[in-house]
Formats: sequence, structure tokens, C-alpha cells
Amino acid sequence: MEITESILSDEIQQIFLNGPTNTNFTWNISLFNTEDNTADKYEPLKLIGLTIRRNYSVSYADEITCNILVPLGKYIYKIYNNRKTLHCTLSKKFIYESDDQENSNTDIIVQEFKVVLLNKDAAAIVGQGVETTDEEALDIVNLIDVSLQLIPLNIEKVRKIQIGGVYTNTKLDSLLSTLITNESTRLDLPPNSKLSGVDIMPLSNQDVKEHVVIPHGTLLIDTVDYLQKRIGLYNANVGSYIQDKFWYIFPLHDNTRFDLSKDTLTVIVLPRKKFHNIERTYIYKNGSRKILVTGKTAFKDSNGINFLNKGSGARQTNALDLIENNNVTKDNITTISRSKLSNEFIVDKNSAYAPTNDEKITSNVFTSLSNVNFRGGGEFKCVWQNCDFDFLRPGIQTRILYDDNGQIVEIYGVLIDAIYMSVSLDGITGTRYSNQAHLTFFVK
Repeated sequence: MEITESILSDEIQQIFLNGPTNTNFTWNISLFNTEDNTADKYEPLKLIGLTIRRNYSVSYADEITCNILVPLGKYIYKIYNNRKTLHCTLSKKFIYESDDQENSNTDIIVQEFKVVLLNKDAAAIVGQGVETTDEEALDIVNLIDVSLQLIPLNIEKVRKIQIGGVYTNTKLDSLLSTLITNESTRLDLPPNSKLSGVDIMPLSNQDVKEHVVIPHGTLLIDTVDYLQKRIGLYNANVGSYIQDKFWYIFPLHDNTRFDLSKDTLTVIVLPRKKFHNIERTYIYKNGSRKILVTGKTAFKDSNGINFLNKGSGARQTNALDLIENNNVTKDNITTISRSKLSNEFIVDKNSAYAPTNDEKITSNVFTSLSNVNFRGGGEFKCVWQNCDFDFLRPGIQTRILYDDNGQIVEIYGVLIDAIYMSVSLDGITGTRYSNQAHLTFFVK
């Protein structure tokens, strides 16, 4: 029995019949020199493609790159000569599903970016050997495919903030929320680029700390990782990511919160050949997000090997208990109780191997639990065709449903990586773009 003939058929039909989605749009980009207010904005001939990488495991913000098509003269005079002070506005205009006319019932989304010219070394020699140096004459010599990196204005400012100090009698979630809010509100940014808030999933560590020491000069974007490694925030690693003007802090490898979360994602894997490149692939209703995956999928489960090599548990000496003298001294002989000083745990009884941590004496059990929990999972990868870039959130709790020889299999995970690609379909004159996303989930 195919998944389309199962109890999920009603949900699939609901997505098919939900109406037009936000996957039909065209891009426009305008470049300008921030140090020349008199110069006109320059619009390239075409934005060929746009890529957004959201690696929630190792990054703190979107990595956005694009390719544009420009005449040689415009490249030299408008882009290369202004490369150190170049900004742009990127506009998304929605069009109808049935034709390429602009949808007047929708808003145009506009965002400003700092522009970094990629491949600078090669860029300097473009146009050498051409006899003329006139901009208009150079324009008819050649067309250049130019690669740019786009940095959101708030990210450009936030990444430079440094903090430090001693913070007393505080919970770690309150400390993080206060630090991020206070520092980000001081930034000189346009209203539509300011951070709107902080979204922190409940921490595993709910202790009130008498003192939290953060060294002066610590980057604000590194503070979450610093606290996870030094004190411990979650027992399933930590993700810290700025997206859509919100700063998200969440347990990176915790897939156990699906039934407790108000905002969830359900991934339904459809037969690839039968439903390839269908137009409508998602729906949102009452905090429940559902997408239809019709591209390639892959699953890697290496927890058995990880448990065998690195253990399904850990043991360490609790530094706080050691300091608080949980020992007995009699006749000049000190006896230390292992049961009182040791933190020992195993998450899989089938592989009862709990080696001593590299950091043998520590009070941070959360990092040890995080390492073991990570070993117990795998990765599920899929391609979401005709996707919506802004539909998914960092660390969203996910349920994945797929057909395995006539049986519907259900696994739970959390989104850890997303690569969005938007590519022009119809050459220079076309307006429509093909949009797909490569998604990676941590699953157990």
C-alpha cells in the first residue's frame, strides 16, 4: 500500500488543494555605493541564482550568495570599483501560479544587505587587454557572471559585539535573554533590520547561579557556546541562530519534544517518480507545518558503531562535590566515596560501555550527556521541491513519515541544516524561478 493510499491520503490531498503558495515569485536586485548618495542604483541584467545556507549546527546566521549577469563596463565601474562600500536591496515580488504577472494582492518583500564581491583575485584582471576604457563601450564587449555574498545589516553589526563581566544570582536563560536584548537594541540599524526578539527553548539547566563569569572580549555570537561548554545549557547540545530577525536558542539534537511543541513540522515522503516537482508542497495550520518531499532521500544510522567505539555512556568526577569535601578523614587517612563524587550514566543498555571523559573532573554533566545523545542518532536527508524559504524555523521538532514495503514508518528528528537554492528558469527575459531545499534532520 502506497503512502497516498494510507490514512495520510486526506492530509496529502489537503496540501494539494490548499491553493497557491509562496513559491511563485521573481527576484530583483539593486546595487549602490553607500559613500556616494548622488549615484543612481544599478540593477543587473539578471539575478541568475540565489543560495541560502542555514547550517544550524555550526553557524549563527544565513550564508547567502548569488550570481548576477552584468555587462563588462557596469561590472568594472559600478561593482568592482565600489566593492568596499557596496550594498544592495533584494526584492521578492510574488507572481501568479498560472502566469508570470505580478500578484497585486501580495506585498513586495525588500531587504538591504552589505555586499562582498567573491573571487576578488580573479576579478581584478577582468577586462584587461580591452582597448577602450569607456563604460558604455565596454558594456558591449562582454557579459560577466558575478558572484556576490550578501550579509544582512543586523548580522554585520551583531557579529562584532563583544561582552564580558561577572553576573550574579541569575538563571542562564534570563542572562542570555538580557544580554542579547540589551546589546542588540543599542545597534544603529534601520527599523526593518532590528532584531525583534529572543526565542529560547526551556533549558535543561534550570539552576540559579551565584556567579557566571564571561571573559571580557567574548563575542556575543559565541556566548551561547561558551556557556554550554563551561556550565551547560542543554543535555542535547545547543543551537544558536539568528533568522528572520529573531535569535533562536534551542537543543540541537533533542528529538523528544514533538508532542510538547506548539510549532512542529511533519515531513511526508511521496514516491519520487509519481509526484516529481509537484507545484503545491506545504501547508500551515494551527502551529502544525506539513511538507511533501518528492525529491531524493537518504538515511544514515551510525549509532551502533558510535556506541561501540565511543561508548553509550560516560563517567566523570563531579568537581563541585570534590570541593565541598564529600570525604571522610580518620587517623590521617582520607576516604573518598565514589558514589558521591562520580557522575555515571548509560543511555543504551544494549551497549553498556561508559568510558571516562577526556575532561575527567568537571561539574558540567550537560556536555557529557550531549556527546552521548549525539552518538545515539543518525541523519535523514531529503530534497523539498517548490519550497518556501521562510517556512521552517531553527530546531523545529519534526516527524518524518515514509513508506517501507507497504508499511508507514514514523521517525522523529530535528532540523539541523537547510540549503535553499533558487535558480532562474527562462534565461535573461524570464521571471520565474525554480526553488528547492536540501534538508538534513538529526533523527533517532
